Amino acid sequence: MESLQKALETISTAIFDELPSDKIPVARDYLNEIKAIFTACGRAAIEKAVKSLRKEQLKAFDVVKKACSKDVCRYILNGVFVEKSGDFLVATSGMILARIACPKFPEALRAKTLRDDLTEIDGQFPRYEQVIPKEFALSKKINVSEMLRTIRSLGISKLKKQDRHPISLAFANGEKSAVALVNPEHLRITLEIAAFRGLNEICIVPEDLERGKVFNPICLRNESLAGDILLLMPFRFRDVAEEKTLAVFEF
Repeated sequence: MESLQKALETISTAIFDELPSDKIPVARDYLNEIKAIFTACGRAAIEKAVKSLRKEQLKAFDVVKKACSKDVCRYILNGVFVEKSGDFLVATSGMILARIACPKFPEALRAKTLRDDLTEIDGQFPRYEQVIPKEFALSKKINVSEMLRTIRSLGISKLKKQDRHPISLAFANGEKSAVALVNPEHLRITLEIAAFRGLNEICIVPEDLERGKVFNPICLRNESLAGDILLLMPFRFRDVAEEKTLAVFEF
């Protein structure tokens, strides 16, 4: 549908460019009508595809959208991106990035960013692949359910703003160690998505282990689930030694 639309628009534009616009002033209106027709057809195809989504696809969408941004000024990040293959859903707030496998989405929804109500958002989704680390210094197994229980027991939503301190993630590998400070709400969201997909390994990049402080995204993955990945950005400029924390997790 999209390729046909682009082809007809190209042909129509070429024809109209050859016409004497001073003698046929309405020529451009035909191109607008063609565009309007194909826009309506595209919307109809999307609506039909949305109605065909199965329970498993909708569940995956609902889980991934937790990673979306709530900032209305970053509207393209308010939605979930369906990869071109239809096999993966992606969402990011800038602090969390989630890419998880899903039952294949219909072709009409692929390479599109969808709002919460599954309507399309116009715009280019960011090239998120560039922020995914290429290698890791260590990978530790974690108990996602236990971490979630600990975080939920803190009652973060009931705390006053000044009392919402970060959570410390302490990594050790032999004589080397590194600490990350993360937003507790961001960590909760990341772990909820991880629980859905069974992502039970936490990783950091080599340079952070050498530095002793985590500046790059923290990764949650499962090597047996190729393509699934979660990234969580730490607080980069807070003093680990002086910062109060709500909890500490050691790996």
